[in-house]
Amino acid sequence: MTVTPTSADVSLGATQQFQAIVTGSADTAVTWEVNGVRGGTAAAGTISASGLYTAPAVMPSPASVTVTAVSQANTQDTGSASVNLKDGLTISVAPNPVSIPTGGAQVFTATVTGSGDPASGLNWSVNRQLQ
Repeated sequence: MTVTPTSADVSLGATQQFQAIVTGSADTAVTWEVNGVRGGTAAAGTISASGLYTAPAVMPSPASVTVTAVSQANTQDTGSASVNLKDGLTISVAPNPVSIPTGGAQVFTATVTGSGDPASGLNWSVNRQLQ
């Protein structure tokens, strides 16, 4: 059995359609699991009988889950896909750009949009180099 796609990046609260390709059996019916639980859970995400995965609203730890299709004809026949969960957050800072004279001051405002749950809020830094 094969599950497609074999991996996916899914934002919190978003969906991803999976398909199971069953070979060697006339019975192609499957049941779906998320992290070994039939139908999934609110914490890890849920999956419908047709393979539509819905990511959780809050980021779990770890931030990845496994979606598995289990053959109804032979429960030993399975296929899996990995799902990497993304927070879907966007942070913008205003004003941008800005020119501040030496010794001057500027108040900045951060705006967070999108789906997700920033666990620790925002941290401000000056002259931080992105890697």
